[in-house]
Amino acid sequence: YPNQLTQLSASTFSKKDHWLGKEAMNNQQRPKLILHIGQHKTGSKALQSFLAYNAVRLSQHGILYPVEKEDRHDVHAYKISHFRFFILLRAEALKALGQREMAAQLMEEQEAFCYPLKSIRQAFEALENERSLCGATSIILSAEDLFDMHTAHEEGFCSELVECATRILAELTAQFNYDPIVVVYLRRQDELLGAHYIQFIKGSAVNDVDFNTFAEAFAPRLQSLKILSLWALAFGEVNIQVYPYERNAMPSGIVHQFFEQVLGISVPENWPQQPRDAESVNASPDRDYVELIHCLNRLKNRGLSVIPRELVLKAALKTEAEKENQKGIAAWLSPKDRREFLTNYDSMNTEIAKRFKAQSEAPFFSEPLPSNDHNWREYSGLSLERVLIIAQHIIQDHAQEIEHNDSNLREELAKITTESNRRGAERDRLKIKLVEAHDREIKLQKRLVSLEKRPKQNWIQKLLAYWWR
Repeated sequence: YPNQLTQLSASTFSKKDHWLGKEAMNNQQRPKLILHIGQHKTGSKALQSFLAYNAVRLSQHGILYPVEKEDRHDVHAYKISHFRFFILLRAEALKALGQREMAAQLMEEQEAFCYPLKSIRQAFEALENERSLCGATSIILSAEDLFDMHTAHEEGFCSELVECATRILAELTAQFNYDPIVVVYLRRQDELLGAHYIQFIKGSAVNDVDFNTFAEAFAPRLQSLKILSLWALAFGEVNIQVYPYERNAMPSGIVHQFFEQVLGISVPENWPQQPRDAESVNASPDRDYVELIHCLNRLKNRGLSVIPRELVLKAALKTEAEKENQKGIAAWLSPKDRREFLTNYDSMNTEIAKRFKAQSEAPFFSEPLPSNDHNWREYSGLSLERVLIIAQHIIQDHAQEIEHNDSNLREELAKITTESNRRGAERDRLKIKLVEAHDREIKLQKRLVSLEKRPKQNWIQKLLAYWWR
């Protein structure tokens, strides 16, 4: 974004407690709209994969999780989530902020993910039509980009965009008479910074910013309380559910936590799990892999041909991290640095717990701070030996994938051959029947000809002669 965006004037905002207003909140008969808005790097892909995989089963419980039915693009992450709602909302907010050219450019770039929808209102109209047809009493929309209205591939931040987008979204929610629940998962700031940087590098073929530069630009997005306050202004604190994203708070994972705490039901035992893949797991590779991708991005920016990033990520998913390699933020900051870093957010996290965690006096994040200073070692850089090991993993993984694809192709070819033989035999039988039918036709024609050559007799004359006698 430009450094200056058109500011929203204070008079733009209503004097109500929130954008929905108290009257709209009191109607208990309205369809429930559950907005899962992130943050980034809090298990969103795992949750979205499970919800999309079991969308039909959810509908049998009166819960609509809209899934794209037409194959207009090949980005699986956007098919299982509601990324298009984020794009349409962002474009609407940009227009409201006076950035019409930026909004038009965004829609042009992301048209494949939004088509045929042209506006966020059209998206809500389509959503309500689908809900009415299936008779659902609850709707789940999930897009982790909604929390701060920025993607994981961006460094900068514009709070005015969040402020405007939440207002628009709350107004539409009220106009369509939905009862909203905004669900947020927050990750501790040090962990969030590390996970975001890794995603920033691995999620793009052009990003090659170093960690310190990224951390400075990303700092405003770590101010979770300010962003939460904007959502509370629009929807009311009573409609915001905030959960810490950490193992202690969700020992069975985000899917079970979401079902039990948000939907109020347990995950049915007979519901299948989404097969483990890069999209549903979205695992963070260790620093060596991140550095390799970083180098590949830098070389690609210089116009050089490099190994496809996807091959590196696939190998990283299947390869265990080296024991001496730290993962996540620990690969960049020592335990001491992390503790000092987190002191900047102590008061903010306490306030989040008071406002959004049932007035709790307990810390919002319960996991202990890092303390193993003596075991931490500063990263020594990507060694040639490690590059060769990673390259070997990539080659082996790619060879296995080729072999697997060849095996699938052979199986498919065998099926086609069997079907072709079956159709060939059927075709031969039809040919025999056609020949037999042709022979019968010839015989009938010959018989007709012979009948026509016989002398014609006047049967009436013969009958009269018989009676005359």
